[in-house]
Amino acid sequence: MKPHMLTLSLPALTELDGGAVAEAWLELAQQAVADLHNRPQLKDKRKVTLTVEFSPVPDKSGELIEVTTAFKLKSSLPTSASRDFRLSPAKDNLLKFGLFNPDDPSQLTLEEAAARKDAGPRPIKEA
Repeated sequence: MKPHMLTLSLPALTELDGGAVAEAWLELAQQAVADLHNRPQLKDKRKVTLTVEFSPVPDKSGELIEVTTAFKLKSSLPTSASRDFRLSPAKDNLLKFGLFNPDDPSQLTLEEAAARKDAGPRPIKEA
C-alpha cells in the first residue's frame, strides 16, 4: 500500500498529479535530445529548466499552514533559420518564387521562355 503522504523530491514528481510534471519534463528533455541528433554540428546548448515556486499560506495568526507550490517548465533550443530567398511580389499581394530556381524569381522555365514573343535576351537584374 502506498503511503498517504509523500515528501516532495525529484523522484516523488512521478507521483504528483499523476506524474504530469515528470512527464512534461521528460517530453521537453526528449525534444532537446532530438534537436541534438538533428543538428549535431550546432554547438549551442539546449536547456530544459524546471522552476519550482513556493508561496506561503499563513493562518490568521501568521503561522505557516500550507505552501502553494507551482512547477514551471521551460525549454530553450537554438533558433532555426533558413537562408534568404528573393521573392517576387505579385499584383494579388502574394509573393511568388521560382520552383526550379528560388533565388531568381524572374527566371522563366524553358516552356515559358519558348512561349514569350520577345524570347530574346532579358536585361540582367542587379542583385
